[in-house]
Amino acid sequence: MRRVGTVACSLGAIAAFATVAFSADDLAEAVKERRHLMKDIVRPGTKLGATW
Repeated sequence: MRRVGTVACSLGAIAAFATVAFSADDLAEAVKERRHLMKDIVRPGTKLGATW
């Protein structure tokens, strides 16, 4: 019975780690997309505003 509990706990920990790893990839992709957006859209507008 104790072995079953240990295996279940280990599998739960592995599942939790996998979930965190997948969401970290999504987060990194979101950061890259936001940087690209800021560079292409916001940056030219700030240069125009600075010349006034």
